[in-house]
Amino acid sequence: MNKVIEYTGFQILQNLQSGPTSFRTLIGLYNAFKKLPSSNLLLDLSHIEFIDANLCASLDAIFYLLNKEAGHTFYIDQNEIKGRFDIFIRNGFIKSSTDEVGEINTNSSAVRLTRFTPDSDEKFYEFLVNTLFSNRAFHKMPQIKGDIIDHFCEIFSNIGLHARTTDPVFACGQFYPKKKILKFTLVDLGIGFYEPIGGFLGNEIESPLDAVNWALEEGNTTKIDATGGSGLSRLKSYCEDRGHVFQIITDGVCWTNGTGIFKHWEVEKFPGTTINLEFSCK
Repeated sequence: MNKVIEYTGFQILQNLQSGPTSFRTLIGLYNAFKKLPSSNLLLDLSHIEFIDANLCASLDAIFYLLNKEAGHTFYIDQNEIKGRFDIFIRNGFIKSSTDEVGEINTNSSAVRLTRFTPDSDEKFYEFLVNTLFSNRAFHKMPQIKGDIIDHFCEIFSNIGLHARTTDPVFACGQFYPKKKILKFTLVDLGIGFYEPIGGFLGNEIESPLDAVNWALEEGNTTKIDATGGSGLSRLKSYCEDRGHVFQIITDGVCWTNGTGIFKHWEVEKFPGTTINLEFSCK
């Protein structure tokens, strides 16, 4: 006789697009359940119409932490998402129970959700080459891989050096052909920017925003033997020069190079650092 599983439903009540508003919603989800007893949580998406699929990296990180810290297990009604959020199956966020083995669609718009250990630099490089930059979004701009792959690799390497975590790093993306943009999210669960940069510079850094701004200045690095700027500062310059959107969320601050009035917002604190990128692929 099959055991009947009891679920506690939790709802997401607003559409989620990469940015501070959605990040506040996701952190609120984490905070709502991190102190509750272990349970089976059923994700309810019936009230929304859209989620940026790249945010699966943030959801996966949150679910990972809630399982690790509080023992929660997460479920979703696959019948509910059919025809509405099929992308969650295509990008690997949800395991399909009907098609255990199927052909991989190399022309998919999805950049598959992937976890990395912080020291798996080679695996991350292969992901960049074979998954992110091979996406059809970049077919008309093949030079982008050569332009910025080293910046990405340095950012990932710095997670292993400075984040002080053995927890996974989470990556996911999605191409939107009609809008001709690709959104990509990278999440680590380390100590953020403020502690290592503040420790390196002392009283020069007074706030998390100071730490982010310092990290984004060309030539600034906490590596004693470094001879140039960090991957972050070079990626920032690349995005600014070519009209791509770049966001960093860490230590309770969300920074962006976007074209709006505000360049930073306060958000609830969440472990580690999230980087959101929106590539213009015209």
